[in-house]
Amino acid sequence: MTDDSENTIDPAKELQAWKAYFAYAAQDLETESSELLVACAHRLLEMAQEEKKSGRGRRRTAPSPED
Repeated sequence: MTDDSENTIDPAKELQAWKAYFAYAAQDLETESSELLVACAHRLLEMAQEEKKSGRGRRRTAPSPED
């Protein structure tokens, strides 16, 4: 069985989900959520760096000719 998760996850949806999870974890700083905040922040940073490396920035103003 191969792992195709890298090809099937929509990066924008994953980023949105992580941001929502991060916001949820931030509501409960009294418990173990501080560890979750660090993990979420780290993952968001990784995703931002991956997006920059792949050239998939969000600042596209016009569709490319391939679209």
